[in-house]
Amino acid sequence: LDSYSLNAQIKEGVKIARDRGYAILIAHPHKETLSALKRAQNGALKEVDVIYLNELDFLLKKSNITQYAQMLKSP
Repeated sequence: LDSYSLNAQIKEGVKIARDRGYAILIAHPHKETLSALKRAQNGALKEVDVIYLNELDFLLKKSNITQYAQMLKSP
């Protein structure tokens, strides 16, 4: 839970998002994590659109990704 490691993970997530077009970063709500995310708002996170987890279902439905995933599950 040190700021250097947290910052490195955020930057790696942003790099993956740029390369793939998306990335999902999951973090525990420790005070150090929340501080790192606040600091990253004016840095690395400016390069990507950040959404809350509760917005993900809406975005997936809107883009028909869930329908595609369901089709892949069918035999």
